Amino acid sequence: MDNRQAKEILQLFRPGTTDALDPQMAEALQAVQRDPELAKWFEEQCAVYLAVRGKLKQIEVPPDLKRKILLGNVGRKSMAPLLYNPMVWLAAAAAIVVLGIGLWFLGTPGNDNDFSVYRDRQARQVQRGYRMTMASTNLNEIRGFLRAKRWDGDYVLTKGLEKLAGEGCAAISWHQKRVSMICFDAGNNKELYLFVANRSELSNIPKPGQTEFTRIHNFMTASWTAGDRVYILAGSGDAAELQAYLD
Repeated sequence: MDNRQAKEILQLFRPGTTDALDPQMAEALQAVQRDPELAKWFEEQCAVYLAVRGKLKQIEVPPDLKRKILLGNVGRKSMAPLLYNPMVWLAAAAAIVVLGIGLWFLGTPGNDNDFSVYRDRQARQVQRGYRMTMASTNLNEIRGFLRAKRWDGDYVLTKGLEKLAGEGCAAISWHQKRVSMICFDAGNNKELYLFVANRSELSNIPKPGQTEFTRIHNFMTASWTAGDRVYILAGSGDAAELQAYLD
């Protein structure tokens, strides 16, 4: 693991948590011990994270904020973002601050398009919390929204995923590439996240006809290719639970 890869992973490190127990995080932390320059960057990264977290903790968040963000517009024909909710603006501003700090420390993204790096980044990020671009329980509305945004809305869902209600979606940019993320309600307060990308833009992707299961921190991921797309399904639980949605 080189310094840039270590930074990619350590951007998501949360001081005072169990993040260091994750194997990839532990490997990145070992790189910190070997490189004084990386150690200085990591110390500054942690300091900024703690400062931002301290400020965010001072913000009083309504207990039903998540539900309002995700489901506030369910049932409307036009799924416009909640532009007039001041708490949404506050959350968006906080997200921009954290994103800006991460980009400032990391520098310009490299050209590493390895699938394992991409999968790791998406699975870790979603565990820290994703702000949906739009919210809807209707999978057709989610697909239509992504198409309207000129993101990939022509993905193919498995029969298991088609049976679930949606929660929303996000139009993600990763190394200047478009990634569609669809969130599903799996019941019992559980969510599943499906990431869809163009297979030609990533290297070392799963071979056709094979499904790769990889645990990333607290989430299990299932990855596969179909047509000209590569898919990642991520959620809590084990491989057997995810497999049930792939049949």
